[in-house]
Amino acid sequence: MRNIIKLFLKIVLIIFIIGIITMSIDFIRVNSNKLPVFTINSYNSKNKKETYTGIFHTFERKIKTSLNENLSDSKNQVFKILFIKIKINKKQEINEKDLNIEIVKEEECTNSKLLDFNYESNLYSYCIEDIKINNVKATVSSIKKIESKLKYLGFTSNSEIYGIDDLVVYKCTNELDDYYITSNDTAMGNDLCVRREIEKRRIK
Repeated sequence: MRNIIKLFLKIVLIIFIIGIITMSIDFIRVNSNKLPVFTINSYNSKNKKETYTGIFHTFERKIKTSLNENLSDSKNQVFKILFIKIKINKKQEINEKDLNIEIVKEEECTNSKLLDFNYESNLYSYCIEDIKINNVKATVSSIKKIESKLKYLGFTSNSEIYGIDDLVVYKCTNELDDYYITSNDTAMGNDLCVRREIEKRRIK
């Protein structure tokens, strides 16, 4: 009997730890304008409410146009830990008209260079010496933030191509989640979306 109780307590403890970890990851994702992943989702077509249910947490949103819409386009977003509502920090979206992109081109280039990185993506430039979006140096975060405002231009064997004004963005579609940027009149090099060993240090 004592062994059964110990086994039961161990199972409860494991479930509790898993619940806390998955809840924390999903909360970070929602605050980063991404859908939760450690949940089971359901959709009520009558009130257009989509619900994501985890072990200890629930995320709800009201669909505006499509189930495939970005999180920032949905309304009435609520994140609950058990029955407690937690505030979501909604990021301000950038409108296409508000975009000011400044590009300083390189005269000669042979390879892509690393501009920025985070825990999941790298940002490379090709034939661009410097690029600013709304007077701020381009980063992985800023490229992802304007991604929905870019016009679809086509695809390659390992990427999708988007653009706006003189900026062209290649989004890798292989196992990498990287971005490559270049100017409108420059063809991308042969090192597009290839896996490489890079030294991730502070980028000036």
